[in-house]
Amino acid sequence: MLATEGFRELLISAYTNEAKFFSLVAPTLNHMSLTKVWWAGVRDEQGILVMEDLNEAGYTFGNPQDVWSVDQVKAGVEQLAALHASTWGYSYEDYPWITASYEGMMMALTDMWDDQIHGADRPPCPDIIKTSRERTVNAIKKHFATKNPNFMSLIHGDPHTGNTYLDKAGNPRFLDWQTFHIGSPFHDLSYFIVGALSVEDRRANEVAVIDHYLEALAKFGGPSLSTNDDNVMKEYAKATMAGMGWILTPYALQKKECVFPMCERYGAAIVDHKSIEIVEALRDLE
Repeated sequence: MLATEGFRELLISAYTNEAKFFSLVAPTLNHMSLTKVWWAGVRDEQGILVMEDLNEAGYTFGNPQDVWSVDQVKAGVEQLAALHASTWGYSYEDYPWITASYEGMMMALTDMWDDQIHGADRPPCPDIIKTSRERTVNAIKKHFATKNPNFMSLIHGDPHTGNTYLDKAGNPRFLDWQTFHIGSPFHDLSYFIVGALSVEDRRANEVAVIDHYLEALAKFGGPSLSTNDDNVMKEYAKATMAGMGWILTPYALQKKECVFPMCERYGAAIVDHKSIEIVEALRDLE
């Protein structure tokens, strides 16, 4: 994957952005619990953090193989709501130094389609994905190109459970801010919920967890939104396209034991929410 054209530059952008996040953005975020970082800086092609030893402090780390409880996921979406509420309506004009790397990384993964979708020892994926590379890749591109300006904030970008750490009470916090950027807060929300819950628990509790997030969003100073609003639920459903990142993730980046359960969860959500069909039905940008 490192041989993909431009991928090295994307990685440099990601790691320098993380250092800038902790030096320039983190101090401005209210209500969000973040890792203690004693120093963060960027030099040439390096981003460097001096942060607390989370093992020594008694934290444990999330594992994508595990299924989380609904209460744990509700605690996690409160953290995301704090991030989104503090930066709701922001644009790249507010953070002109951010070099967005997430979408480029996702498109780089699509270059490995045959190996990741049809290769030996890969997890099963839904027929709507498996039978049409062109359709799915076009949907990913259109998903990135059709952003609703009513739903924009600073987002983590990759808030799966493997990028979390938990205190002794099991309350989650988020790590690994390399892919933070300006985007839809529902990207973070759907990506986290779908990846953390079992398929059955998500189907039974998804709307309740979204409601909990929206309550926290308003409490922290963000807009008052409702799951009764079709635009809100369509944005959430559209955002489950982010799960394609895990479906296309090679074992060189994530262990097979993690990729299999995550592919099941994200694939089911893309089908349940008709994400590809929703994206296809959107008007093309002029």
